[in-house]
Amino acid sequence: MDKLNALREKLKNIGLDGMIIPMSDPFQNDFIPEYYHRIKYLSGFTGSLGTIIVLKDSAAIFIDGRYTLQAQKEVCPKLFEINDYGIDSMVGWLLKKNKNKIVLGYDSWDYTVTQIESLEKKEDSIIFSPLEKNPIDELWKTQPPISKTKIFLYPEKYAGLSWQEKTKLVEKEMRKNQLDAIFLTSSASVCWLLNIRGKDVPYTPISLCYALVHKTGKIDLFTYLENLTPEIKKYFSKKVSFHKMSGTDLIQNLPSLVQKLKVGYTESQSPIQIKKIIESSSASLKSLEDPCVLLRSLKTKTEISHSKQAHIWDGVALVKFFYWLEQTVPIKKITEFEASQKIDFFRSESKHFKGLSFPTIAGANQNGSIVHYRAKEKSLTLKQGDIFLCDSGGHYFEGTTDVTRTACFGGNPTKKQKDIFTRVLKGFIALSIVRFPVGTTGSQLDILARQSLWEIGLDYAHATGHGVGQYSNVHEGPHNISRRPSKIPLQPGMIVSNEPGCYLKGEFGIRTENLIFVKETKQKDSLGQKLLEFETLTLCPIDYTCIDLSLLTKTEINWLNSYHQKVWESLNEFLDPDQKEWLKKTTQPLNQEASHQDSIRDSMTGSISG
Repeated sequence: MDKLNALREKLKNIGLDGMIIPMSDPFQNDFIPEYYHRIKYLSGFTGSLGTIIVLKDSAAIFIDGRYTLQAQKEVCPKLFEINDYGIDSMVGWLLKKNKNKIVLGYDSWDYTVTQIESLEKKEDSIIFSPLEKNPIDELWKTQPPISKTKIFLYPEKYAGLSWQEKTKLVEKEMRKNQLDAIFLTSSASVCWLLNIRGKDVPYTPISLCYALVHKTGKIDLFTYLENLTPEIKKYFSKKVSFHKMSGTDLIQNLPSLVQKLKVGYTESQSPIQIKKIIESSSASLKSLEDPCVLLRSLKTKTEISHSKQAHIWDGVALVKFFYWLEQTVPIKKITEFEASQKIDFFRSESKHFKGLSFPTIAGANQNGSIVHYRAKEKSLTLKQGDIFLCDSGGHYFEGTTDVTRTACFGGNPTKKQKDIFTRVLKGFIALSIVRFPVGTTGSQLDILARQSLWEIGLDYAHATGHGVGQYSNVHEGPHNISRRPSKIPLQPGMIVSNEPGCYLKGEFGIRTENLIFVKETKQKDSLGQKLLEFETLTLCPIDYTCIDLSLLTKTEINWLNSYHQKVWESLNEFLDPDQKEWLKKTTQPLNQEASHQDSIRDSMTGSISG
């Protein structure tokens, strides 16, 4: 309460009725540096998406379905109401709390142009006022410093293209849009473009930076100058000029660099403060999609080849982990926290490993139903009969991984658990084997992953799949597989996750996830269109003990047997004899005769009994 009251007092002193605070930073990072975790400071909420609104006598936190259970555990309900994420929810709550005109402050570095414009359009009685300084930073006495780490070169042999080749692709987009320059505010885009990396952002190997890319090929890079090494300065000396990153320096230097130019920028990624700075000069602005986002999603053959190698190293760590887990749980007390540390350890054994791609999720039983659960030191002890969900991933120069498996210790899952596990698996396989025409979007395929769950009235709140970067963001666009309408077609080279799931509050959670990539087939459909399909990257066994074979078709069993044969052939040579024997056992072919031939049966509908 002291933090909220102190903030309210500051807002009152500058004539504001409240403040809106996003889980965001000036770079729109997926995982934000600790310096920007103002929501965690105020409320204790540690999720990656959320917004807080503080008024004179009330406050609320807005989160999506992935974090409902987590927020209930982390946030004090006496201080914050917990509401669904979204503009309509926020505006509705504000109107309910205040019938008169209300003025809300916001940090103009943390809100994008699109976000503020969307909020302003919703309700005339709510005024959004940009703040010169963020009052939370003045209150937060233990606020960590902004992350500043040395920039290093990402080897071209992994990147697939040189930074000069990538720059030419961006120049092409500028010519198409008749622009003199493009201002990139996504650090991931800038790092992709220049083939550089850093360690400024948790779980994402990038450096905090902006870039002004000119049609001449010249680049103005805004970064923390202490991050530059002599090697970096020399390497880019002919084409790149370096400038200080701070807001003050941007205000002073950026206008002169864009004077009288036609500049492209991305409203959905650019802080509203950047728009104001550029408009303070005589430059003209044009909004367009960040060209690097699509370009970096289209992995080259070189990148795909390296990614396959990364998944072999990752698969070895996963097999070692699940073997260890199966051997250890029956004879020793192991907590969820210790399990999460152990999978991290097995990855770290590889000399190629560069770090985790996100915090490991390891939850048993009811904790598995918390989609982004984070086990703490005092966590559940794993025991025989538990159903255990583990979602983890790593970074390698060769690629980025993200994989989820659900296992049942003791091999005795309930009928209900087997039924739901198998229905999740059916959706997972349906996406793995689908063929689709050029121009198909992820939203058009999403139903395949959900249909078996829908038959018994179940669903999941998250997307079915997200794009994945190459030694970069584990979550990247512009493509995905989701119920939300999308205009971005799936294209060859795009890596995307395949992760249907089901979460029953207070009982258990189930998710199965592989990374897959889009590739062309030799086939065409009846209209003469080329067909695309997915190829699987992830290499990790799927627990047989949770499968109800009577729900699987022969096609699904054939896919599973083929997949497990690939897992065995790819990984067995890297394992010790005991681990190899375990992998051999867990990848044995399933008996097709145990399955009904028909893919739709009467018993697939109706209620589930526990």
